[in-house]
Amino acid sequence: MKPKLAWSKLLTTLSFVMIALSVLAFGRIRVQAATAPTGLRQTQASSSSVTVAWNAVFGGSNKVWTKISDNASMSPCTFDYTYNTSDYFYGLNPGQTYYVQIGMSDTSKLSSTPPEDTVWSAPIPVVTAPDSVPSETIKFTKATTNSLTFTWQAAAGATSYNVSYHLSTASSDTSSVVSTETNSITISGLQSDTEYDINIAPVRTEPSTGFAATDNSTSKWNYPTLPKNVSGMEVTAFSVNGSLHFEWNKCKVADGYEAEVYTYNGKKPLIKQSVTSSYLYLTNKKLKTAQIYKFRVRAYVTNADNNKSYSSWSSYQYTSRILDKATVKKSGSKLKVSWKKVKGASSYTVYMATDSSTHTYKKMGNTNKTSLLLKKNIKKGKHYYIRIIPNYKKGKKSYPGYTDKSSYTVHVWYSASGKLYV
Repeated sequence: MKPKLAWSKLLTTLSFVMIALSVLAFGRIRVQAATAPTGLRQTQASSSSVTVAWNAVFGGSNKVWTKISDNASMSPCTFDYTYNTSDYFYGLNPGQTYYVQIGMSDTSKLSSTPPEDTVWSAPIPVVTAPDSVPSETIKFTKATTNSLTFTWQAAAGATSYNVSYHLSTASSDTSSVVSTETNSITISGLQSDTEYDINIAPVRTEPSTGFAATDNSTSKWNYPTLPKNVSGMEVTAFSVNGSLHFEWNKCKVADGYEAEVYTYNGKKPLIKQSVTSSYLYLTNKKLKTAQIYKFRVRAYVTNADNNKSYSSWSSYQYTSRILDKATVKKSGSKLKVSWKKVKGASSYTVYMATDSSTHTYKKMGNTNKTSLLLKKNIKKGKHYYIRIIPNYKKGKKSYPGYTDKSSYTVHVWYSASGKLYV
């Protein structure tokens, strides 16, 4: 039995040795030296703060030390500690680059600075967002039918700008975004004769990490693109005293219009005038001349410096005042009318009415001369109202310069005694 007991004691001794070795091995794991955190990355930014995260670290104490500096040498720097896998640094300046390091130590006792055995990661650059662009510095400099151009005061520390835009009548959720590395931009591909809202956000990007910090933005509203051109022009009155009234279709967002009036073959405008309405009254001695005139209109929008961006000119519209003088003579039982030549006129159309209240005119003929025998027998005791309209040529077709349903050139009364009064 003794040998068996000896063998049992030997087994017991070996068990204690194995336990001791296990304890020693376990203790060795616990006291393994701390290692520097890995996976450092910036996750958030404002104009005065940054947030940095890292991978979880096993070993060392539970406390993770952090430091931040405005230079890569990390001197001087500010220390902090955390028990998490991220840290928030605040009280920073906008539009700046800072550097962050994360360290681990085997020492767990309380202290205000990292222990000497702290193992630090390599520093990584982090960026804060720039301050916003001052609203009053955003200048609308140019408009076309499909684009808007802006400039603004550069934001300190910005490396680029995100500019979002959307129709003023739509939600900001419909915004599109374009970027620029300068403090100006032309936004293209817009709708004509339409207003847009814009939002400018300065960005600071750290090139080595690609992190873009943006926090503050500035919005402005109701910037108009130009209409393609003015349409719907027509003359509503052109009296014999030279008073001309014409109008056109109103553009949705135009600040005003510029109109020019020329003679039929004129190269320089006789009259050039700006208005904010979609019509124009002109009373000018230059318009009293019996001739064909042409006019055109373009719209404009006004930029921040009170300079104007113009649409294309409309096509020319032509007009002439009705002739106010004519010579009428009796030729047998008919009337012969003659008048002075109108500059620019390619032909003339003569109308006549006998109704003094409605002046229902009938066309009596067309001629390229300055006289016409009216092929209608006149009757004693009757009144005749004669109207002479100059025509102009546009391409191969002729058009009336102006037709006023109530005006007439000359009034003739053929008395019962057979005398003609003009």
